[in-house]
Amino acid sequence: MPNLINEIDDAGIVAGHLNNGWLGVPWVEYVGKGTGDGNENALSYDGGNQAVYTITCNWSDYYNFNVPQQLLGSYVKDPVTGFLSRTLPLQHPVLPGLFASRIISAKARKFITKGAGLVFGSNVGIYQFMRVSILFTQPKYVLLSDTDLDRIYGTPGGLRQEFQRYVELNVEPAGEFITRNNGDWVFSEGGGGTAPTAGTTVFPAPLGMPLLKPDVVLTWKFVPGKGLLDSNNIPTNLFKCVWKVNANAFLGYPAGTLLLYPPRIRPIEDPVFAIAGGNGPQALVYDVSLPFKYFDPPFGVAVRGHNLAPWSDGLWYEVYDSKTMTKRIFQSIAYESNLFKMN
Repeated sequence: MPNLINEIDDAGIVAGHLNNGWLGVPWVEYVGKGTGDGNENALSYDGGNQAVYTITCNWSDYYNFNVPQQLLGSYVKDPVTGFLSRTLPLQHPVLPGLFASRIISAKARKFITKGAGLVFGSNVGIYQFMRVSILFTQPKYVLLSDTDLDRIYGTPGGLRQEFQRYVELNVEPAGEFITRNNGDWVFSEGGGGTAPTAGTTVFPAPLGMPLLKPDVVLTWKFVPGKGLLDSNNIPTNLFKCVWKVNANAFLGYPAGTLLLYPPRIRPIEDPVFAIAGGNGPQALVYDVSLPFKYFDPPFGVAVRGHNLAPWSDGLWYEVYDSKTMTKRIFQSIAYESNLFKMN
């Protein structure tokens, strides 16, 4: 195996010493002309936090996809357990709050010979080293390894608690009006005659009642297509939760107070599959946007949320259909054991 300690940069400076740890393959930090040209960062409240770190590794280690996979992580459905298995991206070696998010440049170094490429029939240059510049950014969601996730939250019902990691949460103010019938309101002032009589005169038309119903948007990050989608490329586990409320408390929201609207799914190119040769929808990962409507009005007895209707005492009570006396406005489902389950 080529010795990375002997690699010389463009200025004739030894690139660095062989580093042990961090990556599972030999590598050295690229130091440029001795000024740390390959190591820079920018930190800001408004503009984001990021850093670039440049290393040199063996060309062969890069193209057997060891280096990209170790740097950027990987996200697959475990064929044995059926769980979503995540290998976390690497933390920056100096700034532990930043994680590898992109290989922004990978340049071959020190030509050796010509040889067969990874694609049949191709004849390409074979090199000794690869100089790799990595962008590190600050995630807006919790990163937990498979081991830590299971250790902290367990696997109740035999399922991994995926909603506790790689989920970005945003709350957006929103509201709507409902109409209250004219018989629900009487004037509280007025002396009679041409004026209403306080406490007895009914307001002769419906009135709009404003309700606060914020949008709670969860973005489930980097979900593998083989696991999210079924054999027909349909996210069946997501779809069976649409227009249903949470049967149990979920992420701190009481049962019945979240209503799932149709999700939005954005495909993302998988860098590991790009090198390994995968193709098709199930060789992609996806960002899944889960838009919920949150509603928790003042409740009269025990039930809360979207299956309530207002009464004249100012409180809200659960309702069901008058024919069967069993059907609520919205059915309920356990989000935690259905929404984040692999197909």
